[in-house]
Amino acid sequence: AVDASGTIAVAGDNATDKLIGVATEDIAASGYGNVRMSNSGGTSQIIAGGDTIAVAAIVYTDGSGKVGTDSSNNVVGYSLLASSTDGDVIEVIVTQPALV
Repeated sequence: AVDASGTIAVAGDNATDKLIGVATEDIAASGYGNVRMSNSGGTSQIIAGGDTIAVAAIVYTDGSGKVGTDSSNNVVGYSLLASSTDGDVIEVIVTQPALV
């Protein structure tokens, strides 16, 4: 997400952050790294936060750099794998937020 100062940061637990993409590697606080932009299409491997996620479920940011099922947060995309364990890596079709 992009925060109020224009810095890329972990998307928070609310829909007011502006989601721009998904980190493709671990990025340290105030560090640099690669981000797959939401409008680039395709899939990304993303860490699940422990919610029960079904195949084809819409997944959302969870505020900790992971995805979950809380629909009050930003849409990330559609899950291609099921998950119910914190730390599972799932494949997600990353979408532009306005398209879901």
